[in-house]
Amino acid sequence: MAIVWGAFTFITDSARATWAYSFPRTIVGVGRKRRSPAGGTGPGSPAVYPSGSRGRVWAIFNMLVVAGISIAFALGGLISKQMGGWQYPFFVFAIPGILLGTLAFLHEGLPDGAARGTITQRARLGRFAFRCC
Repeated sequence: MAIVWGAFTFITDSARATWAYSFPRTIVGVGRKRRSPAGGTGPGSPAVYPSGSRGRVWAIFNMLVVAGISIAFALGGLISKQMGGWQYPFFVFAIPGILLGTLAFLHEGLPDGAARGTITQRARLGRFAFRCC
């Protein structure tokens, strides 16, 4: 889904009319709403974090979502001012979205048995787990 977000964010920078701007942004908005229910399956998974630290992990996860949105607004304003147009931030922000989406797509996920809660050691979950909690 992140690859589609990145692609439609990239398409937004070429918009010259209101409809051409609205369509890709609508697709991105629908994608964001689809992410909301499933976005927390990693931090909320009992296979990844014990019940005593899940609340802290959720707090960090949600705090970073808000921080990311705030940073995006600030950087978007700076980029558009420096480069002379509102389209440039969409181009700049699309690149990491497509790259990270591709990496997430290629990631193997949790080992077998993790969904059933039979794997409890965080060391076996790989480098993508939070090590701070």
